[in-house]
Amino acid sequence: MKEWMSQAVQDWDALRGQAIEKRWPDSKVMTVMECAVSCELSWFEKRVSDKVADFLEMPGVDLIRYPHFGETKIRRLIEIVKRSLELGICAGVPNDVNELGDIPPLGDGLVSLDIPDVFPLSLSGLPVRILHYCEDNNVQNLSQLLDVWESMGEDYFLSLPNLGKRSVGEMHDFCNAVRRRDAAALSAWLPISPTGKGLSLTVGLTRLIQGLTPRHREMLDKRLVNGLTLEDSATEFGVTRERVRQIEANLIRETEGLLDLFPADRERMLALWMENKPWLILSDGEISRNEYELAKAAIGGCFKERPESTAKELEQEEQIEVWRSLLKEHPDLLVEGVDLEGFLDTHVPEQHREAFCIALDGRGRIRLDHSTGRVVHTGPRLREVVRAILAKEDDAISLTWLHQLVVQTPTHSHIQKEQIWRYRSQWKSDDPSFPNEKIFWHQ
Repeated sequence: MKEWMSQAVQDWDALRGQAIEKRWPDSKVMTVMECAVSCELSWFEKRVSDKVADFLEMPGVDLIRYPHFGETKIRRLIEIVKRSLELGICAGVPNDVNELGDIPPLGDGLVSLDIPDVFPLSLSGLPVRILHYCEDNNVQNLSQLLDVWESMGEDYFLSLPNLGKRSVGEMHDFCNAVRRRDAAALSAWLPISPTGKGLSLTVGLTRLIQGLTPRHREMLDKRLVNGLTLEDSATEFGVTRERVRQIEANLIRETEGLLDLFPADRERMLALWMENKPWLILSDGEISRNEYELAKAAIGGCFKERPESTAKELEQEEQIEVWRSLLKEHPDLLVEGVDLEGFLDTHVPEQHREAFCIALDGRGRIRLDHSTGRVVHTGPRLREVVRAILAKEDDAISLTWLHQLVVQTPTHSHIQKEQIWRYRSQWKSDDPSFPNEKIFWHQ
């Protein structure tokens, strides 16, 4: 046996005894790479999955016979283990390990970072293959996944046919970041607050929007932000209406899951939204204007599904009908039209004006003339127009003057005086209450 081998066997057996006393072999997740990084040494990039526990099972004689390990690798391994023992470093094990060297459960790392153990995996940045495994095995949140990882071990995941080494390696890195309570590292997968403690709604919303495919994001922008109909969205993007609805529903469902992690913020925003006040204020992270608008639309979609929103919508619809009735009965409606701005100032609270104007433009026999800013009747009968004119006059008027007033209305500007004359007998016979005496028919 060469001299360096004899020394290596002696050094390794001594270090191995110390490590066994500290129960290092009990940690099946520690890697040589992590120990090396922790004590500022280097290990070989192609051997990132080497486990400390696997080497500690070997006495020195077996180590120097390990396949593909020459003098350089063996000396480096001994140096890493020796330095780790001197510094009390155990990769993946936090500093509050008890005197027996027990490793706290992974979930303790979540608690110390104020991360809810019910964090939905769909909102994480874990590899897609890991997420598919969780979906197939009814693993729904972070706590459940960490429990499976601890109980089954990394080798179990590596043995699964649908999981590659890269995906399992990333899951391994994630779990070690949880164990170390490393908020900076975890921010690669979770919406960690910039403070390093707890989650950030802003970061979560940003990642949710940025996680959409460009095509889906464009579709949702036009659908939710710009108000494109399902039919128009389906036509523009060459898909079915049902597919558009599914994509929209997926975003709203994931947004609802994110809001569940921030119940206080959600209730505060909902209360402001119900009162039609500015409600979405994001200040603990960076989010672009377009991302903000789509996130706001998605949250608004969640709020619309709430019972409070349904009640509010019904109440608003009832109130809009009251205001529409006031317009229908307004004495100016059939004559020169009702000044909308003045009507809104008098009758409609500011927070309801937009909804009222939309309803006014969309249906019924009264509409807004955008060129004049006045609300007019879409097609009143001549008799009703004449009755409205006479109601505004204190004294009787001539047929000629009545005709002049009628042609000034927005709906009967081309009526002839002879037509009014021909209707006089019919109006009186059909409606005995018609104020026939307020017209001088023969002047």
